[in-house]
Amino acid sequence: MNLIFCGTPQFAVPTLQALIREGFAIQLVVTNRDEPSGRGYEPRPSPVKRLAEERGLVILHPARLRDRWTQVFLSGFQPDVIAVVAYGHIFPPWMIDLPRLGCVNLHASLLPKYRGAAPIPWAIIRGERITGVSTMKMDAGLDTGDVLLQREIEIADEDTTETLSERMSALGAEKEVARRVRGLRPWPGAYTRFRGKTLQLWSATAVEVGTSGAMESGALVAEGGRLLVGCGHSTVLEIREAQLADRKRMSARDFLNGVRLAAPEKLGP
Repeated sequence: MNLIFCGTPQFAVPTLQALIREGFAIQLVVTNRDEPSGRGYEPRPSPVKRLAEERGLVILHPARLRDRWTQVFLSGFQPDVIAVVAYGHIFPPWMIDLPRLGCVNLHASLLPKYRGAAPIPWAIIRGERITGVSTMKMDAGLDTGDVLLQREIEIADEDTTETLSERMSALGAEKEVARRVRGLRPWPGAYTRFRGKTLQLWSATAVEVGTSGAMESGALVAEGGRLLVGCGHSTVLEIREAQLADRKRMSARDFLNGVRLAAPEKLGP
């Protein structure tokens, strides 16, 4: 799947990292221009631009999205999806209509609450105890499109905009592997690879482990009869039932008894 990614601040970085890690073809990164910062007031790139440069991605920072040149340039990529996280600019109609599957935006509130700018500060100022992130399909309105996914997070008494933003950015980037397993059952099924063979995942759930327990994406670990897979962040996937090619469907415990995991092992091609 070919993507264009639009984002600027640190809040958008974990999502771009997750897309890169998952192997999406990121054709272009659109971000704000370098802005003066620091004591010397020297122009500095945005956090998203720094990551894109590190990964060798093509970067564009247009002055205006409504420029004819910008439209012609972006249209040449023919993306399947435009992923948007805190980009900070309103899309013109041609850009919303450009990708084959639409524009998908990660917004830092539980929509329809706190549409528009600064949703995190306003959630704190208004005394909210719960906020979250919403993944939505963009339309011509301001954060009015259909909501695809939402995840909640508690606002602690000591939270500031900075600390809450950091936790919410990681929340928005987390992969929805457990939901894919459920959504693809019984047909066509969720599959991966293990020791060169096809492994079908029949049942799985997401488990929060915190940043200290984060595991490398795809890492496979046995822990007290549980079969855990790393997702590269504070969530791991616990496989409850699986079926290896040429074998019957079985519980995680029976699977582990049969395969005898050697450390380290990984799922995937």
